Amino acid sequence: MADPRRAASRALIVLAGAGTLYALGLLAAFYLHRFDVRRHHIESASFILIALLLALVFTRRVESEEPFTAHAVMPSARVLTVAAIGLALLQYWPVVGAGLFADDFVLLEAARQGRLTVWSELFRPAIFVVWRAVAALTASPAASMHLLNIVLHGVNAAMVGALVMRMGLPNWSIVSGVLFLVFPPAVEAVAWPAGLQDVLMTTFVLAFLLSVMAPGSNVRATIGSLILLVAALLTKETAVCAPMLALCLCFPNQRWRDTWQRIGLAVLAVAGFLVVRMALLPMPDTFRALPDRYGLKELMVRPFQTLLVPLRTSEIEAFPLVALALAAVVVIALYAAAIGWSRRSRAFHTTLAAVCAIFAAVAPVYSYFFVTGDMQGTRYLYLASASWVLLAVNVLDAATVRHRLAVRAAAAFLVVCGLAATRAHIELWLDAAESRDWIVASAEARMKAPCARWAVFGLPAEIRGVPAFVNGFPEAMRSRTPAPIRVAPEDADPAECRLTWTGGNFRD
Repeated sequence: MADPRRAASRALIVLAGAGTLYALGLLAAFYLHRFDVRRHHIESASFILIALLLALVFTRRVESEEPFTAHAVMPSARVLTVAAIGLALLQYWPVVGAGLFADDFVLLEAARQGRLTVWSELFRPAIFVVWRAVAALTASPAASMHLLNIVLHGVNAAMVGALVMRMGLPNWSIVSGVLFLVFPPAVEAVAWPAGLQDVLMTTFVLAFLLSVMAPGSNVRATIGSLILLVAALLTKETAVCAPMLALCLCFPNQRWRDTWQRIGLAVLAVAGFLVVRMALLPMPDTFRALPDRYGLKELMVRPFQTLLVPLRTSEIEAFPLVALALAAVVVIALYAAAIGWSRRSRAFHTTLAAVCAIFAAVAPVYSYFFVTGDMQGTRYLYLASASWVLLAVNVLDAATVRHRLAVRAAAAFLVVCGLAATRAHIELWLDAAESRDWIVASAEARMKAPCARWAVFGLPAEIRGVPAFVNGFPEAMRSRTPAPIRVAPEDADPAECRLTWTGGNFRD
């Protein structure tokens, strides 16, 4: 007599395969502009495919529970960290001389004055303390600020590799570090000095996670993890997600006895931070309104859309087959992996943990999360990128059992595409730096005329996705002209001299 469970499993394998092909077909039509396929069609197909894969996993007979083998220490961790920093410097070296952008001018001036914030509703003193120390070393600290971001990016990549090893995937630790290094959404946070808020916060959060997940019960490790958490919170408030990240990532590893106390103390530390924070500073207005149904859907879909195909709209239009291949690699690998999973599979649990960790990392910015077609806003995904890398390598590892050569080719493809896209995005930052220099030089030349005050109009807030003068123009001109400058003032003052940027020069 046929086993009903086995028959249902086979039927679901066929249905999930059909759902995978359907999703891939919609993706192909979307990127190749066929049959008027829109984003919401792909989103609906994705939800259906995920439901089929979950049904396939949960209906499969459980043969035995997979034991978890801990890998507490990463071999040659110092060597790998140095190598990661070296690769980060090699990749991002062109931006070292790119100078400052937008908020950088404001934040650096405040740091030099010894201030700890420039915002009325945000308190992120770590960046001001760090930048004040950097500015004390040299009168022109821009290059040092860029170098700091790049070095920290390398350190973060090494810790992502260590985290992947902690999750039971030692063979993927180096690959995961490289994937994080070359992941295109990281460019905004790394190339923009003000992105130190995200890069340094991620450094502290990753170190916190590694400390929490360390095997054994150790008072010194517990205290160290709390110190790292507080440092992350003082760097950027979105670090409130750190205990939830720890909770997600500890779930597949079955380490509750070693970690529940540390996670519990971390939750208390975050709660205490929020109480003090809200008592001293008002809550930003953007957080007062909860997202509506559409906002929740975007918060669920938009991060994965960007992480899955981390390319600008112009790049997708120019290379639609590359965008399709990036999406297809993960979709096909997910199906191939799900065929072998059961509800007790460690790899399945790790996948769920990584997905939940991505949501947890993005949730604190729910009120202002948005990624434009020019990849503006990807700094909000910098921390989530670590969990995305874990998700990708875990799915690829599960698919390796049946398709070893194909999986290796897929991993190499992801690295090569990430490297090429990151290089292209860096070039845009260099081009924007040249435009910024031309704007500043042109303004300086026009402002040599005697004038008590200047009103400046038409400055670009961004240049091809790179923040330009949405903030910072008066501070950028401070050493070039003694006259006060107002940017895009709403009220006209006859005593002010007016300058308007036309896209190539200034006119009166």
